[in-house]
Amino acid sequence: MDDGGVDSGLPFWKYHGAGNDFVLLDATGTIGGDGLTSDFISRLCDRHLGVGADGLIVVGSGRSSDATSGNDGYDFEMSYYNADGRPGTLCGNGSRCAVVFAEDRGLSAANSGAWRFLVGDRIHEASVVRRSFNNEEAEVTIEMPDVCQIRLTTSGDYFVDAGSPHVVRYVGESLDGLDVHTSGRLVRHDQEFREIGGTNVNFVERGRDGALRARTFERGVEAETLACGSGAAAIALVDIFREIAQSADSRVEHAKDNDVIVSGSHVTGKNCFSSHNSVGLHDKEMKPENHKRLVEARGGKLKVEATCGSDQNGKPVFRNVRLTGPVKRVFRGTLF
Repeated sequence: MDDGGVDSGLPFWKYHGAGNDFVLLDATGTIGGDGLTSDFISRLCDRHLGVGADGLIVVGSGRSSDATSGNDGYDFEMSYYNADGRPGTLCGNGSRCAVVFAEDRGLSAANSGAWRFLVGDRIHEASVVRRSFNNEEAEVTIEMPDVCQIRLTTSGDYFVDAGSPHVVRYVGESLDGLDVHTSGRLVRHDQEFREIGGTNVNFVERGRDGALRARTFERGVEAETLACGSGAAAIALVDIFREIAQSADSRVEHAKDNDVIVSGSHVTGKNCFSSHNSVGLHDKEMKPENHKRLVEARGGKLKVEATCGSDQNGKPVFRNVRLTGPVKRVFRGTLF
């Protein structure tokens, strides 16, 4: 393929996290990933004309801690690009793949077993829970950002930023027969989300066993993917909120401007949401409580854990949000 400024003979690796697949490049040494253009990336990710992937990940070198300057250290830097060639926000499954890739490439975590990696201007933490005998498969946990806002959309769905923007819609019909591409594209391009460049869209069905079945239309891929890590986190947090709101000792109040406020003896804490159509928790300080959810995507199962409590100002927040799931090394190759 036309290299678009990238040196020919560039080695690449293919990994997937629960079916969410990525091309990875090593920029920690002389191999590099310089000269990448959006056109090159989009053609690289094209499933007919390129390698085929939901996105591209470039793993760069880490940085040691510097007490003098106050700079925190990290083990590697991760740059993520959507399949359309544009830089992306936090990618949960991509981050998990990057951790295994870094380990496979001989990098090591400065803090035994606890990986620290830079995405944009934020350092994230991760751990490799287990690896298979042949090292081709692994289970990885990453720490996701805290979340203190779940907003109702004008169509009655939920919106949450779990490192990337997500709409969560519960469906009454079976997910299997849902036209995710058509429905997802409509919401993704809705004018309500125009200022943030559109949103990812998750369709959710709760199974009889309590598991959350999900299908996701991803922004940047502009299609359904087999799984979405930040989407799984968003789904889990929304579902935890709904459980709290529907608990026997809580009540839902419809305030002005369609705000929804949950209060009661189980759910407390000051309302931290002031925007239109926001969902908040208020009254007294919330006691930290751990929650777990299993999200079943088409490509695999993802586990999400979170603690719902209050910050130092008494505002409700989901902390310690952790995403755990499988990672598999698929193959490696060379770009001509």
